[in-house]
Amino acid sequence: GQAPLIREDAPLPWPAAVRIVAQTCTALGAVHRAGFLHREVSPANLIVSATAPGPGPWPADVEEVLRTFGSVPPVHTQQGEITSPWTYLAGFHLALPRPSGNAPESEVGWAGIPRYMAPEAFKGTVDERSDLYSLGVTLYHLVTGHTPFDASDTGELIAKVLRKEPAAPRVHRPNLPEAVE
Repeated sequence: GQAPLIREDAPLPWPAAVRIVAQTCTALGAVHRAGFLHREVSPANLIVSATAPGPGPWPADVEEVLRTFGSVPPVHTQQGEITSPWTYLAGFHLALPRPSGNAPESEVGWAGIPRYMAPEAFKGTVDERSDLYSLGVTLYHLVTGHTPFDASDTGELIAKVLRKEPAAPRVHRPNLPEAVE
């Protein structure tokens, strides 16, 4: 079998990580415009593929995502070139409708992968910003090979996420350009 592109402890070249996350931003924007919160953005839910999506018809938001992805150059990894401009956002089993009306946030029980969850998600309140926080943690992981907080159990992790500042990415990867950090 082929080794996964995104491994638990191995950072990607930063241009590839940034490209993957930029593509995911586009997809996440389409999810939010369609009226949903993803709630589980993480490397485990990103699929990098050489295969373009099949023929439409697609909803307008999906068409926008496909047009954007089609213009992205190939991703390069330490294992060689991946001839793939396509990053798919998967894992919608925890998705919820976005709050309607003037309600800025959804009050829900927390769910997701704790290492990628926004602080407010542990309190059971989520909105689009929660997904963006998770995407930021995903970028951190892709460029450093680490998530911002290590902990021996979920309680310790939650305490760190709620009370501590993460280490700068260059602590884990000193050669990372300051602009990426």
